Formats: sequence, C-alpha cells, structure tokens
Amino acid sequence: MKRRIRAILVSSSTAALLAGCAALPLGSPQPPAEPPPLDAADTNATRTYLGLAAVRENGADWAGALDRIDKALAQQPASRSALLRRAQILLISGAPDLDKPREILTRAGDEGGDALVARAWLEWAEGAHEAALATAQRAAEAGADDARVQWLAARLLGEHGSPEAA
Repeated sequence: MKRRIRAILVSSSTAALLAGCAALPLGSPQPPAEPPPLDAADTNATRTYLGLAAVRENGADWAGALDRIDKALAQQPASRSALLRRAQILLISGAPDLDKPREILTRAGDEGGDALVARAWLEWAEGAHEAALATAQRAAEAGADDARVQWLAARLLGEHGSPEAA
C-alpha cells in the first residue's frame, strides 16, 4: 500500500514538474519591450497640475512641486513635459540620487528647451560644469519663446556660471 501511494505521489510530482517545464519559453530570453512613446500633448488636468507645480516651485517648495507633478503623472503617465519637469525639480532641489533624472532624460531625449535645461542641470550635478553652461546656452536659444526655459537657463547661468550670461 505504501509503495502504491509513493508511486502515485512520485508520478503526480513528475507530471507537475513536466507541466511547469512545458510552460517555459524555448530559446533565448526576449529583450525587454521598449517603453511606449511619450505624449507630446498634455491633457487639461495635466496642464493644471503642472501650473500648480510651477506656483510651488516659484516658492522653492520642492516637495509640493513634486507632489503636483506626481498628480499630473497619475493623470497622464506618459506626459513628456511632466516627466521633464520632474527631472528638473529633482535636479534643482539638489536631490542626491541622479539615477531618476538620468533615466527620464534618456527616455525623453534632448529635443526642445525643457529637455536641454534638465540636461544642463544634470551635467552640473555630475560635475561637468563647462558642458552644463554650454547646454544651458543651447536651451536658452532653443526655447527662445518659452519664458520658463529662459528662467531656468538664466538661473543655472546666474547661480553657477556668469551673471552676465544670465
């Protein structure tokens, strides 16, 4: 009787093991899927939260600004402008971990003044001061009609570069 029970247990264990192995994919592991593209246009809710974040940022309330940006990202997770603003706030506020802003900038690319401003702040935080100042100049030129880009570039140039350039 014990042999029969043992034989049943062994055969059922073997069957479960084989079934589990059959579910595994064959061949080499697949590369991770590319993240979906970022949204170039923001919804009304996202723009509202970004406006509220700007008010907090103007008062140097970094935690409040990040909270509003996180709410914007909860509404629209692929918002390019919200992600870039998050990277900018993290860098301007002096956050010690540069991995998150670096990841955002890698995903967003270097197109446009907002991305260049964030790149300049990251370069400054990494100690590449000359590159940061040159990138801030490029950001100011790329975002010539965007007061926010001009303000951020001037702030970086004024605080860390030359007041004349600011």
